[in-house]
Amino acid sequence: MSEKKKTVCFKRNKYRDSEFTENDLPLNRRVQFFDIFKNDWKTLLLLGVILLFSSIPYLTIDVIHWFIVMRLPSQLASNGGTPEMIVQTLKLTEILYEAILVPATLIISVPLAGSARVLKRLIHGEGVLFKDDFLQGVAMNVWQYLLIMLIYCILRFLTQFIHIYTAGIPLVSDISYGITTGILHIIFVPILLFMFSQAAIYKIKFWLNLQNSYKLAFNSILVMLLFSLVIFGVYYMRYISNPVLRVGLDSLLILLSPFYLLLLDLFTISRFDTYINKENYPEIYRKGLRPENQ
Repeated sequence: MSEKKKTVCFKRNKYRDSEFTENDLPLNRRVQFFDIFKNDWKTLLLLGVILLFSSIPYLTIDVIHWFIVMRLPSQLASNGGTPEMIVQTLKLTEILYEAILVPATLIISVPLAGSARVLKRLIHGEGVLFKDDFLQGVAMNVWQYLLIMLIYCILRFLTQFIHIYTAGIPLVSDISYGITTGILHIIFVPILLFMFSQAAIYKIKFWLNLQNSYKLAFNSILVMLLFSLVIFGVYYMRYISNPVLRVGLDSLLILLSPFYLLLLDLFTISRFDTYINKENYPEIYRKGLRPENQ
């Protein structure tokens, strides 16, 4: 699927309290999740704190949007605004809100890039020096992460724009929104999730990443739809009417998001082991797991 590239190995290590052998390694990626959860949950929560901090612009925009939408109709009506004008103003407000969310979401790509390297080293059973590995992950992955996230943001904006633009048109609004939302979360999101994971593991060009991810996503579509469903649910939590509850739930989910990212990486890496690593990258095939013959 991809050309064999030179793998750079880093020699920095974090020493454990005791020696551990190959027999201590987990048997598979499923077991490895609980192993990492048990031993490195503090590292995962630290990643969550960083992601939460980078999400402050996103959460702030969401709260401001809520206050505007709640107060704008009554203010326009008191100033003599017609129902048609109020509807059009609210539509414009929603479009501007969706547009402003694009750069706010792109900001999150930076800590995601750093988190990807930390998670990769945990999964491969390598030592982690958190600050160094996180910053190195940003330097190595950020541009491709920004590009992948930009694609998601544009697709999400187009989906919401169609919904806002057709609002009020019977049948057309619901049908078009259902189709565009389905296309986004059933087709594109699984591919983009694989692209994020693949960009963190291999030094490959964007188009090869896209080609590989397309094939891998549809070979694993049922599981990837579950990961996509989580993103769908989190994004549409903004329809919760209570802003305090919504921001609180959003903050909690962001704080816990590294556990979701760990699950995603473990699953995608298991696919990479099956379809890519065994023949093309034997040095990282089942890396972090107990050898198959034991």
